[in-house]
Amino acid sequence: MNPTVEWQEQREELAPASEEIRSALRCVVTSTAFAKAPRMCALLSFLMEKKLDGVDRDLTEYAIGMHVFRRDAAAYDTTIDPVVRVQIGRLRTRLADYYGAMKEVGALQICIPAGSYIPVLRRLVPDGAISGIERMALAPLRCLSLDERNGAFAGGLDEELCSCMFSRFPAMLQVRETNVSGTGDRIQEAQLRLEGSIRIEQTLVRASVRLVDTAAGHTVWTTQCDSSGVLGIALQEQLANAICDKLADYLRSRTNTA
Repeated sequence: MNPTVEWQEQREELAPASEEIRSALRCVVTSTAFAKAPRMCALLSFLMEKKLDGVDRDLTEYAIGMHVFRRDAAAYDTTIDPVVRVQIGRLRTRLADYYGAMKEVGALQICIPAGSYIPVLRRLVPDGAISGIERMALAPLRCLSLDERNGAFAGGLDEELCSCMFSRFPAMLQVRETNVSGTGDRIQEAQLRLEGSIRIEQTLVRASVRLVDTAAGHTVWTTQCDSSGVLGIALQEQLANAICDKLADYLRSRTNTA
């Protein structure tokens, strides 16, 4: 099996020429990852055109819903219709999958940071910071709120985080921890274990996660991610991506200081 190639994002946004940006956009929308996703292509193209025109700071959920998803101006209410938030979350995931498979050094990457609709441009450079040396077990997130609806949201977030982790860190050969018997040996093989909990108060959600060194038995990293909004898919995707972003930063620093 060929080793998985991981990439490190430069933290500052780049300012490449417009033709290079358009070329990067064409590569994305004509790729096999986007070939059967016309709405994703339309959404990304709209966001990038606004960026190229220098008016991306004026992007709003309402404007995107009207121009990309052709909502009726007389009836469109962003607090009720989550189409933009849901589709932006899916676009982030699809872009991560696309660039995760790329092996072109110096390629221009289009990113949409969590909590934003404004595209960011970065370069991809080879990175050995997140290697396949350590295995990671993913424990189910615990919901600390007793309400049944909150439990359903926490379960959806748990699935979203699992999907995001496997997409972002495939080289870590993760195993999924469940409550089913017979998985203990696989969990014991993992050097790291990601675990955490969810607390929900009305529309405010706090995800507290930690990384445990399974051999030493102590926590090596912890973080909290807060978000607010309708308890649905878009919020789950936003939190999952925020957790993965923070975890990626830690894993890079862990290797660089090893």
